[in-house]
Order: sequence, then C-alpha cells, then structure tokens
Amino acid sequence: MDVCEGFCLPAASVHLETVFAFLECQIFVHLELVEPGFLTTVYIGKCMLHHIDFTAKKTDVADAPEEMFFAELTSIMGVRCVELCKCMGPKDSISGDKNYGCRYCCTHNVQHPSDGGFKTGCVDE
Repeated sequence: MDVCEGFCLPAASVHLETVFAFLECQIFVHLELVEPGFLTTVYIGKCMLHHIDFTAKKTDVADAPEEMFFAELTSIMGVRCVELCKCMGPKDSISGDKNYGCRYCCTHNVQHPSDGGFKTGCVDE
C-alpha cells in the first residue's frame, strides 16, 4: 500500500484536488478520478478533520484498474493539509468493515484502510 503524509495547500482547493495535487507532487502518481466517495468532517479541538474515500485510476498506465483510496485531511486557519493518503487496492477487492474502529465515521460509509494510520477518535490517540 502507498502511504503519504503531511502536504498542505490553501483552503480554497477542494478536498480531492488537494489530495490529487499531493500525490502528483510527492510521489509523482497521476490519477484520474473515477468516482468521488463519502466524506466525514468533524471538529476536533484546534482543527477540522476530514475523512474521504474515492476511486481513481492511474493515467499513465494502459488499462489501469480502478483503485480505492482513503485520505485524511485537516483544515487549520484556512489551510488544508493531507495528513494521510493510502491506496487500498483494486476497488472490487474491498469488503468487510468500512470504519475499522473510526468513531468519527461510525454513521458514515467512508471506507478506511484495514491497517490503520488514521485518527479514530479513541482516547489513546
């Protein structure tokens, strides 16, 4: 799984544009959005936390499969930052628990990575 952390853009960018710019600048992956997924936004102390999922495919690979991605962003004083972005693999291979312990998304359908790495809202974070 690809893991990326800590990239910031002005808050005027929408969530997915921020994530795609991050992927292109940090790991030189060029993606085409196939389907926007679900979004959860919560206020946690000093920032807004956003969990989002989406499907995309690589533009520089012929017949690239649709892959499912998860991203965690924060917004602090007008700046949106990608804290985490993970490719979870081919869309048709994703099944099972969607939240993987995330209390912020317990009533939403945001697909989370099974190996964690995201803020869950648990006391021990």
